[in-house]
Amino acid sequence: MSEAPRYRVLIIVAFAVIAVMALCLATAFSLFDKALRDSAMNRLAVLSDTKAELIDRWIQDTAAVVRITSERAEVRAALIAGDVHARKAAEAELAAVVQSMTGIAYVNVADRQGIVRASSIADAAGRVRIPDRVYFQTALAGRANISTTYRARTTGKPAFAIAAPIRHGGEVIGVIACVPDLEAFTDMFLTPVKVFRTGYIALYDATGLIFAHQDKALIMKENLRDYAWGRAWLARRRGAVEFTYHDEPAMAYLQPCAKTNWTVVTAAPVREILEEVRLSMIINLSLLCVGLLTITAITLMFRRIIKDLKAGQERIERSERKYRALTDQLPDIVYEADKDLMVTYLNRVGQDLSGYGPEDIARGLPIRALLYDEDYADFLRLIDRIESSPGAPFHETHRVRTKTAGEFLGENNLVAIVEGGRMVGFRGVIRDVTEKIRMEQSLVHSQKMETIGTLAGGLAHDFNNILGGIIGTISLWRYEIEAGRPLDEKHIARNLDTLDMLCQRAAAIVQHLLMLARKQEITLAPVELKAMLQHIEKICASSFDKGIEISVRLPDEPAIVEADATQIEQAVLNLCVNAAHAMTIMVPESAPTGGRLTISLEAVTADMAFCQAHPGAHIQDYWRISVEDTGVGIDAALLPKIFLPFFSTKERGKGTGLGLSIVEGIIHRHQGFIDVSSTPGFGTRFSVYLPARDSADALPETADASDTPRGEGLILVVDDEENMRMIARSMLEKCGYAVITAADGEEGLALYRLHAHEVRAVLMDLSMPKLSGDLAYQAFKNINPGVKVLLCSGYRQDARIDKALNGGVGGFISKPYDLRKLAAAMWKLLNDDPGHKGSS
Repeated sequence: MSEAPRYRVLIIVAFAVIAVMALCLATAFSLFDKALRDSAMNRLAVLSDTKAELIDRWIQDTAAVVRITSERAEVRAALIAGDVHARKAAEAELAAVVQSMTGIAYVNVADRQGIVRASSIADAAGRVRIPDRVYFQTALAGRANISTTYRARTTGKPAFAIAAPIRHGGEVIGVIACVPDLEAFTDMFLTPVKVFRTGYIALYDATGLIFAHQDKALIMKENLRDYAWGRAWLARRRGAVEFTYHDEPAMAYLQPCAKTNWTVVTAAPVREILEEVRLSMIINLSLLCVGLLTITAITLMFRRIIKDLKAGQERIERSERKYRALTDQLPDIVYEADKDLMVTYLNRVGQDLSGYGPEDIARGLPIRALLYDEDYADFLRLIDRIESSPGAPFHETHRVRTKTAGEFLGENNLVAIVEGGRMVGFRGVIRDVTEKIRMEQSLVHSQKMETIGTLAGGLAHDFNNILGGIIGTISLWRYEIEAGRPLDEKHIARNLDTLDMLCQRAAAIVQHLLMLARKQEITLAPVELKAMLQHIEKICASSFDKGIEISVRLPDEPAIVEADATQIEQAVLNLCVNAAHAMTIMVPESAPTGGRLTISLEAVTADMAFCQAHPGAHIQDYWRISVEDTGVGIDAALLPKIFLPFFSTKERGKGTGLGLSIVEGIIHRHQGFIDVSSTPGFGTRFSVYLPARDSADALPETADASDTPRGEGLILVVDDEENMRMIARSMLEKCGYAVITAADGEEGLALYRLHAHEVRAVLMDLSMPKLSGDLAYQAFKNINPGVKVLLCSGYRQDARIDKALNGGVGGFISKPYDLRKLAAAMWKLLNDDPGHKGSS
């Protein structure tokens, strides 16, 4: 072959290679360019979706707060009463809403004429009028709504409102409107995010008008409808767009907000998207163009696989970002732990409250570091229950320790993390309920006082009957003595038995009132429910309207639970009082009052089916206390609300609305639950379930005081009540002792200094003028460290008594006491009974 043809072949081959290389380079460039654009668009989409979800959640939460606030009694009172006191109460409620919610500018309450009657802004009431606002008219028609954007009259700035009707008696009496602070709103949702170098996130309202942007100059000036691409997007309401903005190509992803019909737009110039990698990409493509000839087929085969993997990774990363963003927005601790009880995740609030950060978790942070020993033991028992029922949620309230040695009460709601059919850890939410528990304890005490007030009439009736028997018996004796007639011994004995019985009844009523009214922490001990219900029956019989027939059905076997007897008695008594009200004060005036109150007790075994029907139950044995009446009943629509604080079906002034919420709290703290069924016009049945305790467990035994032990020696009696001094002196002298008396603590201390060498023991009242019994005891100890003192008081729950007993006081006896009890207590004191620390 000649040189010319060969040369032509080489030229043709060279041109062919160059053409193939150019084609490969162009193809590769196109593929990488598309991949970069797709990646950038996915990033813009993630930002738009995340912001839209956060805005929807914020709008939903704020609308819920507005709706709840519209139902508050203080807000309604500002429209109904209209006085200064009602307005200030409502404005305090509105100010609390603004303070508790991020991004709120102010909240107004307007009457039907659009005149603002209460506002979180000082001096706004009576000056501001909003009758022409569309959101006001819509809410006045009975529909909660979110307004379109508008310019505020006072500032000229863009604004929107979240409004809800305020109802009273089923009628709309006004409107509550919450106006967000758009600058805070913009800073919260748009400003912190950086989109490439000069990209941005903007928010357009339902009409396409921009009202939130990092560039404040564009707000309320630019509209999507001004651009062809914007109008095209508004027609389909979702997706990616490419457009020219200020003569420069740009990309954007638009995402609508479900709650408001707003649009979140995340945009960036194409130049910024591509410039970071385009130069290096061209160089690398030039170097690899030859290799692309051989790997093109492989690239095409794996391109779809890579794309799917990338999309899956982006979904995972997006879900992770969304999860962490949402948990960091919550006001509660969100955490996760592994099966070894090591913390693996804490949200931002958890880190702030506990003081532990990511570095502590990385080093290893055990759950035990956050709990005290007794709380950790309870937590371990809770984990055992979770392992036996991994699909069910559980909750427990315990003290949480912080890194700085602080603490707070946390309500821990947790659930198991199950993978492959086995528990690998657990996650939960801890809410700081320190203030809530304190308020509940205060409300419990208030409800006790309300219960006592309800029963006061019946108790007064009982006391009058008792005093009538005592006064009548004494007057008969006095009549016989003044007439000079001798008293018959059988008659005297019979009357003494009557007086003794009446006095014991009076003492029992006083002790019950003291127990019911005292404020104390829950103290668990074995309690026999049958005896408790019999006692409640007696209280109800003497307190309730005589038109109410009371019946009690009890089982034959013992019914023992682990409980605080006073709190459970208060809870059941509250249910009985409510039942009596349902048959008396709540009955319409034209209908007859009275009915039947039935209190029953029965054993219940909770199996799987029972637990599914009663979410608060666990598989175990319960005692069910049922309180059933034939009163007015409760409407089905109200049943879900009856345990809410301050909710009441009674007329204003006839109930605080605290009773049932406190009853539920008491039963919940005893690991029990309560349910209710009712038929309007026929009656209501409340059922309280308490975990049963083995009936073989012994209840505390009562001491046998049938014997009257005698002694000898000198006893000092110190009491400011003369009749108690004289009675105690006579009783002790009957038992063989010599007695000296003092009228107060100072006189008692002076007598003890004179006779310390011969006084064997001191019987001393706790509450006295000049020097109380506990302080006098300390002075006695300075004279004689081995002094033996028997304190007495009519109120056992005084904290000074326990302090004195722990400090060495020999014993305690409750007033009133009889001869046998005093003799037994003094004998035990003088004989150094180590187990004797008090007597009832």
